[in-house]
Amino acid sequence: MAHFDMLIQPEEGSGVFPVSLWAIRGVGAGQRLYCAPQGSWLEYSRRFEQTKLMDARTLGHADACIFRGEPVIQPIQCSPLDLARMGFGDAQVNLPKHLRLNAILSRREEVFVSSKKAVGQASPSPAQFDFDSEPPITLAASAELTADELYGDMSIFSERDPVFSTTVEAGDHSQLLSSTITSDIGLTATGSHRFRNRVALLGVGIDNLSMDVVVELIDGLIEQGGCHQVATANVDFLTKAFDDSELLDILHNCELVVADGMPLVWASRILGAPLKERVAGADLVPRLLELSARKKRRIFLLGASEENSFAAAEKIAQDFPGAVVCGRYSPPFTPGVPVEDELILQLIAEAKPDLLLVAFGNPKQEKWIARHMDRLNVPVCIGVGASIDFISGRQSRAPKWMQRGGLEWMYRMINEPRRLALRYLNNGLFLLRYLSVQLVANSLQPRTLQEPQVSLDWHGGVLTVAIAGGFCGSASKELFEHLEKLNHDGPLVLDLTSTAYIAPDAAGLLIYLAQRCGRSGSELWIAGGRSALLSALQATFPAGEPFRIAMTLQDALRFVSTPSLYTPRPRGLRSEAA
Repeated sequence: MAHFDMLIQPEEGSGVFPVSLWAIRGVGAGQRLYCAPQGSWLEYSRRFEQTKLMDARTLGHADACIFRGEPVIQPIQCSPLDLARMGFGDAQVNLPKHLRLNAILSRREEVFVSSKKAVGQASPSPAQFDFDSEPPITLAASAELTADELYGDMSIFSERDPVFSTTVEAGDHSQLLSSTITSDIGLTATGSHRFRNRVALLGVGIDNLSMDVVVELIDGLIEQGGCHQVATANVDFLTKAFDDSELLDILHNCELVVADGMPLVWASRILGAPLKERVAGADLVPRLLELSARKKRRIFLLGASEENSFAAAEKIAQDFPGAVVCGRYSPPFTPGVPVEDELILQLIAEAKPDLLLVAFGNPKQEKWIARHMDRLNVPVCIGVGASIDFISGRQSRAPKWMQRGGLEWMYRMINEPRRLALRYLNNGLFLLRYLSVQLVANSLQPRTLQEPQVSLDWHGGVLTVAIAGGFCGSASKELFEHLEKLNHDGPLVLDLTSTAYIAPDAAGLLIYLAQRCGRSGSELWIAGGRSALLSALQATFPAGEPFRIAMTLQDALRFVSTPSLYTPRPRGLRSEAA
């Protein structure tokens, strides 16, 4: 086994997220440089996962950077044979290229050395770094270097200079080590809100976050207080939300919506906006129990059978000492009966939990939480489905190999065929019918090499945003930051006249913007989109778009000032299906 620095460089060209890969071993005269042919990052990421050269967290970070057009350097341990299996071969480069590449790598090492000196640690040589524990680094996150300097060094690989403004002060060890998670979460320094890095799948925005980051966020929400709803969505959620506008609106307004199911992760990869990983509720709940044990948090179990609820409480006390089950209740009647709801709310108020786990099943649990948000003084409320049953030990999960292969649904169906067979059949047919439409509609949008450009203007008190080029991750974040700086809560018009295409992650931002406008009593308008782009939006939101659409910018402005002039068009594919 040998140590390599892996450089993953986004490129321009055909294919889905084309990249070039470089692997550097050693220093000085004995240095070896390997490269792999330019190809799709989706294919290379699958190879890294299969060969286990990168773990899920590392790949998730790399995904986020590549989709933003940012190069990444990641240390790995492998043999030259492993590289050969990945398609690497000896690279023939001249001396100036070698020198410039090593300048980049040496600056990267300076980041680690300066950070370790800042906390009083010895400065190890590059060969002494723990390659499994050190976080991957984007080239733009180096100490004492500007973005122009960093990307100037990358000109040997590409003539393109991506714009990235993140800087890390030299010697700030905590900020350096948290740079990966901060980038993953999408925190901004310009406002109080979090950048919603969501991927829109058939009308539902799924937060593109890893399990570790989700746990960090929930921990922060508990510390923050208030009341926040978290949903663990799977294909069944998407299927039911298609015909249930109340459920769809609840999912749009949740603080977090994570992907509880490999089919959603696979769908995101097919659409070219891959989710980092599956964040199953059955895996998330034990992680939150571990966190609660460390921080002496209080938990309320609501739902499941009395036997399973009691067994789960005992199991938590045994396996997670420090976590306090401050209350539990298994309603003998269907939730939603006013008398029963009052009793539940009174029990929760008296218990004063930090975390409420509701196991009524979808969509009952999501609706119950949403309908009582104004009275639930619980920092985080999560619909957990069968997770309480799993914790109790009275219901088993699929073997690990089935979980990893995305076959847990099959295991559950075999064990509960009468209850689940028809549901999974309907879910599969729904996904086949509507995901294929979204895939085709997205693929028919013309791609462009033009860098996204976002410009803002005011028209009679109405904020308009024109987006030229591709409306994807980088343009989404830039738009979000502009709105945060302005603290704008009024009507918003997005002029997409010069927009070539819209990606699923940008469509995810539209969900957030529509909800934000709705909270102030205004609306989000889309103006001037090309036919292929509008078709992609219709396929992405088959149950109806959460925004208004006008043919031109002038029409949108007129409708904003005089809403009675607007005649809504048939929304989504649901009306056509009917």
